[in-house]
Amino acid sequence: MRRRILWLFTLQFLLIAVLFGRLFVVTIVPNAMLQHTPQRWQGGLRSRAELEHFHLIQADDARGRILYRNGQPWSGSKTTVTLRVQAREPGVVQRLPALLHREDNPTGIVVMGRVGKPDVWPGERVVAEQGRSGLEYTFDKELRGTRPGYIAWLKDAKERTGGAGIFTMSAALGKDVRSTIDPAWQRTAEEIMTKSKVGDGAVVVLSLPSNQVLAMASRDSGREDAMTAVKAQIPGSVFKIVTAAAALEVHQFRVKSHFLCLGQTQIPGVKMNCWRTHGTETLAQAFAQSCDVAFAQVGVRLGKASLAREVERLHLESTGLQQIGDGVVLAESDAGHVFRGSSQDNGYLANTAIGQQDVRLSPLQVALIAATVGNGGLYRPAQLVRDLEVGGQVVRSFPMPASNRAMSSLTAANLAAFMQLTVQSERGTAHALAQTSVVPVAIKTGTAEVGAGKVNGWMTGFAPVRRPRIAFAVYVGHQNEQRAHQQVLDMTRDLLAAYARFFPE
Repeated sequence: MRRRILWLFTLQFLLIAVLFGRLFVVTIVPNAMLQHTPQRWQGGLRSRAELEHFHLIQADDARGRILYRNGQPWSGSKTTVTLRVQAREPGVVQRLPALLHREDNPTGIVVMGRVGKPDVWPGERVVAEQGRSGLEYTFDKELRGTRPGYIAWLKDAKERTGGAGIFTMSAALGKDVRSTIDPAWQRTAEEIMTKSKVGDGAVVVLSLPSNQVLAMASRDSGREDAMTAVKAQIPGSVFKIVTAAAALEVHQFRVKSHFLCLGQTQIPGVKMNCWRTHGTETLAQAFAQSCDVAFAQVGVRLGKASLAREVERLHLESTGLQQIGDGVVLAESDAGHVFRGSSQDNGYLANTAIGQQDVRLSPLQVALIAATVGNGGLYRPAQLVRDLEVGGQVVRSFPMPASNRAMSSLTAANLAAFMQLTVQSERGTAHALAQTSVVPVAIKTGTAEVGAGKVNGWMTGFAPVRRPRIAFAVYVGHQNEQRAHQQVLDMTRDLLAAYARFFPE
């Protein structure tokens, strides 16, 4: 019995000795137990043990950013976070490199677009983060990086980090997209809409003569990400700029052509009431007073062909935005339209001439109409993106879109005078700006009936009158008439006050 116990004890001792010996060898020479040298650092036994104490943080997702025209970040702005780790030496605190986090887009600014969270598909397949709207969607391939940036460190059993135990791997960044948006103008556009408590509306500001977009702000109480600025709406009387241009271009009417407004049309087959009785008036006065009776007569006498010709020259059945490759720079933008169907009866032409019937234009397109007048009759699509950059160096430029003559310089000069009269005349629909505007401005107002007692309110124009530097459109949708008029008036005043601050000369 004693002999059996001795043997068992001896065997147990030998097994313990072998285990301790093996542990000693693994600790001192960790790779001695492997038949082949590991191909990777992670293959070593010590390395695999250390990985249990290896802490890893993604410091940068490597996605490029949307930039303002001045190079400042517009989307994907980054905040600096400092991590502190306890070193092995007592009382020593070591700072890790800064972490870079992408912030959510500011509320209401939807042109830059949004980046979607990863989707998990059946079978555990993960789809990479991607642009879902706006410029983030259009330039998703260019913005994507090829490798995220990481920060990592090793800790011992006492949660201490040695100086050699900190690792960084820089990101392989995607390209930045430099837009034409000016941060001060964009901020102003957002603020004046908030100040006027606009639920559905837009503000667009263009730089003249380039037609680069300085600001494009949208509001839609029903959809947080709706791009109202590039969505087709009923334009109402702002379309009279187009009707007047067509009338002057075909020499069928002159600036001093006379009309008689008795408050209702006297055209066979047309029953239309004007918003007030204007009496005898010239074409210039009818424009300034936004007389529906006079412009209904102009539309009927012009006919569809003459109106359609001017619509084509102003490219109103496109989106009005620059093209990138085979597509428009914002996939969400609507093409406008004026005529739907083959109807040419008097009622159809009369309603089209005043911006009702089938006419639909986006606030951007309305701003482009004003810009064309301010540019002496030259039309140019709006430019929203200037170039692609890596580390501040341009790798691809997008040239300014080509221009075409949409109307003669004489017609543009006459329309500019009409728009000035809209402000200066006591009966002009924008006369409220005459005493309060700090800069000479040319304006056309618009009110479009949209049903259920609601209207779309508009103001579009350019400033200053001589050598214009900006064109703009202010839009409020689906609002009662009095409130819509007050909101567009207040926003236009604030916009012109901002111009005076930005260009005090």
